[in-house]
Amino acid sequence: MAPKRRAKRRDGVVVAQLDHIVLLVDTPFFENPPAWITDNFTVTPGGRHEGQSSRNKLIIFQDGSYIELFNWYGRPPRLSEQNLPMRV
Repeated sequence: MAPKRRAKRRDGVVVAQLDHIVLLVDTPFFENPPAWITDNFTVTPGGRHEGQSSRNKLIIFQDGSYIELFNWYGRPPRLSEQNLPMRV
């Protein structure tokens, strides 16, 4: 799991920081990431999200931000008000 970071403050103002980006990838990509990823980044095992039928791998950067490679290994749960994804 990626390390937790505190928000930086500059002159009393909170500076926005990127925490992570989630990339939804298909199963072949997840199980065998292409060379352009493995040659340029260290891909670390993440884990499985119990009860969610999902799993992840992480590409963690020095500042603690990371890219999450996200994959459904089973049928995704139905969307509800409690588990709607946030999009920006």
